[in-house]
Amino acid sequence: MKGTRRNKGLQTAAYALASAVLLCAGGCATTSGRSSAAAMKIAESESAIAAAHNDCFQKAAYLVNAELKLTQARAALEARDYLTAAWRAEEATADANYARTQAALEQAELSAEQLQKSNARLKMALGKSTSK
Repeated sequence: MKGTRRNKGLQTAAYALASAVLLCAGGCATTSGRSSAAAMKIAESESAIAAAHNDCFQKAAYLVNAELKLTQARAALEARDYLTAAWRAEEATADANYARTQAALEQAELSAEQLQKSNARLKMALGKSTSK
């Protein structure tokens, strides 16, 4: 009886040790996965901000916000707060994309205004030429 209890105790200890090792390995893999996901989102934000810089003629407020959130995401990544890093990176990407959209809208409005002025000049020129 004593031997059986002892073997059962060793078996339970071995299972506990194996479970602890597996949990630790799973936790490390999960942390690594979160780290990679956060780092990937930060890279996406950097790309979106760079594209917004190319499209924006002036520093739009949303572009400034995007850069601030990217800085916060990098700090959170260094602090190993992967959830915050990913969240801030997503916000930075959204702000950068919005800045690009706003820049495109401003450019389209400017082009439309120039086109209207050009059409008005043509109409005036046509009106003068037909009245002669």
